[in-house]
Amino acid sequence: MPIPHHPIQLAGIQNYGRLKFNVELFKGEGPYELERKSIVELLNSIPKPYQGNFLLTQDQLALACESMRKRLSEFMAPTSMIQISIFMSNINNWYQYWNTHAKIDVETFNNEEKLSIWCFVFPLYLLYVEMIMSIIPSKKNQPLEKELDYPQEMRKAVHSYQEFKRIMKASPGNLEPRILREKRNSFYFASCIATHRPSSILWHFLEFWLECNYITVWNHIKELNGLHATKRFKSFFNTIFAHGVNTLNQKIAPHLPPQ
Repeated sequence: MPIPHHPIQLAGIQNYGRLKFNVELFKGEGPYELERKSIVELLNSIPKPYQGNFLLTQDQLALACESMRKRLSEFMAPTSMIQISIFMSNINNWYQYWNTHAKIDVETFNNEEKLSIWCFVFPLYLLYVEMIMSIIPSKKNQPLEKELDYPQEMRKAVHSYQEFKRIMKASPGNLEPRILREKRNSFYFASCIATHRPSSILWHFLEFWLECNYITVWNHIKELNGLHATKRFKSFFNTIFAHGVNTLNQKIAPHLPPQ
């Protein structure tokens, strides 16, 4: 289906500023402080970006991946349905956030899956896209001080989601490449255990998006067989979500248009 525009795009609403998934977002005292300290420690374990920009350079990403391979997983946390339920309990605010900043009517787009066991996958996919774009390198040859065209990048992410679903639903042909066959089999298995291991099906969509749109990054973080991102890379973002979902639900409020 076409990516629906939200009516506020036509009204020319101003940009109220997006969330930045950096240390400052999780610092401070108050509710969920222990969880947020884990995220701060995790974010501080990666190289400091240049010029005060939170995006890593390609070389820094390589160092960060090497660091993650060597680190003990003392505060790593998986993504569970309990945390996803916390995220989904605030989904109307997240829909409004993406309507405002990505200029996409996410709720309408996700309507067909609202009643399925997959109802959480697309919104969670968009949140992870947000996190990943805030931390991984900018696109090749793009200056660090120049921000990506956020609505455009989010629309590309939505298109990648649609395209991956189409490929997975299509009947396999006799001449289908081996790697596509293996991805299809892996996706089918992940869909069968979606409620028990929700991050498994989620990462199939994210990996396809990275491979299509951030090929240099993908080449750094993919496994040797080229099928999936490394466990450390996935654990890094799963941990930010698992420890940070309550904080994110709170911090989103100032980024919404006034009522």
